[in-house]
Amino acid sequence: MPVAKERLSYKRAFVAFGLLVAGFIAFLAGYLAREPSSPKVPDLRGRSVEEASGLAGEAGFSLELAGSEPSDGDPGIIISQDPDPGSVLERGSVIRVVVSAVKEEEPRAGQEGEVPAENGDKGEEEKTYVVCLDPGHADTPSRIDPETGLNTQDWANEPEIRIVFDIAQMAKEMLEERGVRVVMTKDSVYDPVDLKQRALIANQAGAALILHIHTDPGISAPTTFYPGAGEYGWKANSFTGRKAYIDPEVQRESRRLAGVFHNAMSAYLQERVGIRPGGLVVENRGATGTGNYGPIFTYDIWSRVPTFTLENNQSFADANRKVVAESIVEGIMACLQAS
Repeated sequence: MPVAKERLSYKRAFVAFGLLVAGFIAFLAGYLAREPSSPKVPDLRGRSVEEASGLAGEAGFSLELAGSEPSDGDPGIIISQDPDPGSVLERGSVIRVVVSAVKEEEPRAGQEGEVPAENGDKGEEEKTYVVCLDPGHADTPSRIDPETGLNTQDWANEPEIRIVFDIAQMAKEMLEERGVRVVMTKDSVYDPVDLKQRALIANQAGAALILHIHTDPGISAPTTFYPGAGEYGWKANSFTGRKAYIDPEVQRESRRLAGVFHNAMSAYLQERVGIRPGGLVVENRGATGTGNYGPIFTYDIWSRVPTFTLENNQSFADANRKVVAESIVEGIMACLQAS
């Protein structure tokens, strides 16, 4: 009898162990077969930026252009990505991609160094053009301009202030190689030049135009802003009841040249790195710390020369400084030819 009981006990233990193993196997199979809580990164290589952006969005990710590399193939095609395809990421994560760009060609004879002549006759003396480049931002104190009641204060916006100064310096060198005289609003990254001084520098130089160079993390593609028609309601520290204006002719010419600049600049970027243009937009950002209550940026109020602003996505501009500088040169040269 004790032997029978012992056998029964072994049977029960064996059955219990079997049930435990079966339960573990079922649990493991269910765990392995379950849908992952985080989606996998799609393979974006070989696709256009537009197509890749759609695929990334469908998977719950966003796309960021990390740079470009010269390639023999079509421009704007993704050649590498980070993280790798198949990686598991949380929804909302960013996939950084590098796209193909056109290889630089040797300039043809007469292609570089040509500044548009004052007229088309050969032998006539060529006109020397002056342009003003304004790399955005500086740490300047609050100051109320007695002429307008506006606050001329600017602020140091990192890392934008360093990125755009570097781009402006490169664009300056390229323009000078083409025979254009370039006046910079700042001699160094942190040169304390306020918003009014920027316009006055261009005015005093008799510049053909002033281009304000900025970046914005919230802008997805290169966008050109031009001042809207006045009048404008403004305030300084408190509402003064004053009205401010931009010269109507300056406003009209700013709008015209902004369009010329934008078309040439964005076409160059699209050809080189495949990024689509962001648009030509009237300046209208509502209230800002400098008292902007109209379709114009503060520095444009004092401008006596055509004035407009370029905004690029900050990450894109940082990773493609030379290409952005080249696109600025293309845009400005187009403006000089249209002057």
